[in-house]
Amino acid sequence: MKQQLTESYLSHKRWIANGDKVFGHPEYSSGYTYNGIITTQCDAGDYDKDNRANTEVEALADAKKIIFYVPQGWTAIEFRFRFNGTAADQHALQCFGSAGQDYYDRFATLTIDAGDMQHTSGDAGTGIIFCDTILPSVERWLTTQTELTSTADDIGRYTMNLHGYDRIWMVASTLDTENSGTTLYVDVKQV
Repeated sequence: MKQQLTESYLSHKRWIANGDKVFGHPEYSSGYTYNGIITTQCDAGDYDKDNRANTEVEALADAKKIIFYVPQGWTAIEFRFRFNGTAADQHALQCFGSAGQDYYDRFATLTIDAGDMQHTSGDAGTGIIFCDTILPSVERWLTTQTELTSTADDIGRYTMNLHGYDRIWMVASTLDTENSGTTLYVDVKQV
């Protein structure tokens, strides 16, 4: 059977950033507003094996997490990261997935470094720069996850197939705030 390319398949897929309205997840028929920022580092107990049920994850303070509810029809996802600190600020993200209102399972730990490419001009604390280096570890997924363009002063991206998971949860086990930075931004895009 020949695959038919539809207009929606060929269309531009935009980045979803903090504050954007997202539609298409079955539990949010009117859409939801994506909270795509982390401003507080988590303690290991916040994401240990005893705190990964959907109710515990939802109850964790918004400042400590992002949860992306994947719209129906998405089969792969891409992430990029921004920070309002300085170049070489380094963060560690713990990444989890869930299929429905079930338990979250860790699929990766990402070490990400802020680069020099500006998103929004300003000094540390007000300007926002892209993270350029992504170093994945503890990857546990059915197919290979990939870091893309992970080179100095570029936009580092991380992509993966979803395999039916419809929720992605990320927390910062390390949030480097020594250089006046306070906010890590997690943008997502359909692949």
